[in-house]
Amino acid sequence: MDKTVKEIHAKRSVLYQASINNHNKYIDQNTGLFATKFVEKRDCPVCKSASYSNIFSKEGGTYVKCKTCQMIFLNPVFTDEALNNYYKNNHALQSDIVENDQEFYFSIYNKGLN
Repeated sequence: MDKTVKEIHAKRSVLYQASINNHNKYIDQNTGLFATKFVEKRDCPVCKSASYSNIFSKEGGTYVKCKTCQMIFLNPVFTDEALNNYYKNNHALQSDIVENDQEFYFSIYNKGLN
């Protein structure tokens, strides 16, 4: 049975929202940034300088620019434990998205080839 595009997009929307909800568990609602219990500050990953300037924040993360080598990087970053938990919890969601998108992409690519 072929699914309609609306049905496929509705299912994808639910899975995408579940992934967003997982991401939002790590964000402090007061600051809009990743909660301090999940992150740690770091020096520049290239030159190890501790001198940097904030550039912008997006989706919970703060991007900075090293004053020594100009590298742009995320700081603070997830602790090893938080990063592991983030991906472990999100992996099942991403697997569902990929599994459920097979029919969608197969249909799109076949239409283009035809």
